[in-house]
Amino acid sequence: MKIAVSGDCLSVLTSAYPVRGMLLELIKLRHDDLFVIFYTRRPKPKTLATYFEQLHSLPNVKIQYFEYGRYVVGLQRFFTLSNYFHINHTFDVFLNPSYLEYIRGFKGLQICNVTDLSILHSQATIPHPTIWKWQNKFAKAFYFKRKELQVVSISHYTKQDIYQSFREVNCNIKVVYNGIDNFWFDNRFSANPITLKYATESYFIWWGYVSRRKNLSNLIRAYKQAVAANPQLPKLMIIGNIAPHMKQTIKPLLLNDHIIYLPFQDEYTLKTLVHGSKGLLFPSNYEGFGLPVIEAFSQGIPVACSNITSLPEIADNKALLFPPNDIEKMKDAILEMANPIDESRRKELINYAYKFTYHKAALAYNELIEQARQ
Repeated sequence: MKIAVSGDCLSVLTSAYPVRGMLLELIKLRHDDLFVIFYTRRPKPKTLATYFEQLHSLPNVKIQYFEYGRYVVGLQRFFTLSNYFHINHTFDVFLNPSYLEYIRGFKGLQICNVTDLSILHSQATIPHPTIWKWQNKFAKAFYFKRKELQVVSISHYTKQDIYQSFREVNCNIKVVYNGIDNFWFDNRFSANPITLKYATESYFIWWGYVSRRKNLSNLIRAYKQAVAANPQLPKLMIIGNIAPHMKQTIKPLLLNDHIIYLPFQDEYTLKTLVHGSKGLLFPSNYEGFGLPVIEAFSQGIPVACSNITSLPEIADNKALLFPPNDIEKMKDAILEMANPIDESRRKELINYAYKFTYHKAALAYNELIEQARQ
């Protein structure tokens, strides 16, 4: 089979994180198929150089660039056009593993992904949110009407949200959970100045991109109340770069002896710090999946998280839940997280995390692609 892949999404550092690993596994699974990955001509992030070298070196991968520039392609995507994609009659499958996209006139199987409807719920961290909210509502309404489109949703919550948010949904929607990176499952850890500095510290942890929907302002307020109730509480470590719109709000809150702030770290430094923590505190206002929950479980550490959107589904009764806007209940959850976790509980969390691998996600996509043979 010949499979066309829309590849620009792979350069997105955050939302494409689980997609990159899944695609590598999928291409290896279907080693007899040819995957042609289409890009616009734009620089790829230097931090992803190793990934793209690995991807492009696979023997059944071919690279092709659009004849149109990035702005032409971007405008056509904005208005749900696809004149830049010329794959009719030459491909069996079209795959966009990270975004909704539809190739008009293509007769083969079309598979695309929707992570969440955060823009429609005013929860996305983007410039010009009103324009993008209008565009998303217009574009997604068009996509979801397409009977011939196979949509992948990363959670049952997101699937339900689609049906509740749009009057007409004619496409087939299948839930395929994200996988977490394979490094979370190996036995390697990092010994460097940062990890050694905090090796003897007792701390809770949060990591990600510090944006409004991550609700860190409420977390810090609840944590300060918890420290007032129990001065021996572990510190709070926050790891991640701060979104521009949050700098004035969050930076003053980080000036506290009980709070450790670090910019985002390389993967093994992060994993080592997570492994050494007392638990993940994850108070998001909105998540389409919530990768840190599973990443924390992979290290056998407990989780306290919000009781809304996809988080109860992904945590599967294995986390303490609290309303993200209830400071008192969040404080109570933090105090409860200070209790030690026994070894059998750790093993339970680790075993659960093994359900969320790149390979399992790739197997689910593989089943969808097999529809093209029928």
